[in-house]
Amino acid sequence: MEEEKTSEETKETKETKITMSREFTKKQAFLLIGAVVILSLLITGSVLFFLFGRGESEMGNADAAVGIQSDSTQEASTSQNPGSKNEKEASLLENQQRFPVKIGDYWGYVDNEGNVVVEAIFDEVDIFSEGVAFARYEERVGFIDKEGRWIISPVYEHALPYHDGLAAVRINGNWGYIDVEDQFIIKAEYEDARSFSEGRAPVKLNNRWGYIDEQGVMIVEPQFKRAWNFFEGIAQVETDEGNGYINLEGEWIWNPEWDE
Repeated sequence: MEEEKTSEETKETKETKITMSREFTKKQAFLLIGAVVILSLLITGSVLFFLFGRGESEMGNADAAVGIQSDSTQEASTSQNPGSKNEKEASLLENQQRFPVKIGDYWGYVDNEGNVVVEAIFDEVDIFSEGVAFARYEERVGFIDKEGRWIISPVYEHALPYHDGLAAVRINGNWGYIDVEDQFIIKAEYEDARSFSEGRAPVKLNNRWGYIDEQGVMIVEPQFKRAWNFFEGIAQVETDEGNGYINLEGEWIWNPEWDE
């Protein structure tokens, strides 16, 4: 009996040790898994910080360096070219729009914000073209800049806007063309005239219209009752038979006689 009892106790002791060993092994496994997870999180966090946190800092420093370099470059450029500020202001003035307005009995100009930029002292004005506009003052016409200063004195009877560097003006009853220096490039010998476009200008001679080039050479002989400016190589003209179209050389694109 005692041997059987001892055998049973020994068996129970072994089973208890096995159970405790299994439980200890499970705890070790859980602890090991937990440690691995924590270590993985730490490593992942470190990697992310290295890649993104450090990267943003370096980019910020790089941006700051670029900003400093840009400022210093701009300062150096300005110091090397002291006229650059005046050139920028002149460019802004050149691009600023001007709109004719009548204030009382006289004409002046406002800018695109409604500010009066040229005092209303003129009897007549026109829109600006190529940086200047004709203005009538005391029955004579000249050209002003965008600040209202005379660049060509008012000595003409009438004028048209500048195009291609030339302006049609009338003096002593005849029309000719002047450049921006107020020099006659094409002498005043025409009964009427229009502005240049595409290297051609309609002029009236002996009560008929033809076309001249920018040197004053008659390209299309005066033969039309009326003539208009060229657009994309074609101009409308009027003959005794009706309206037609010609090219830059005066050749018919459509002759009104063809309709008969």
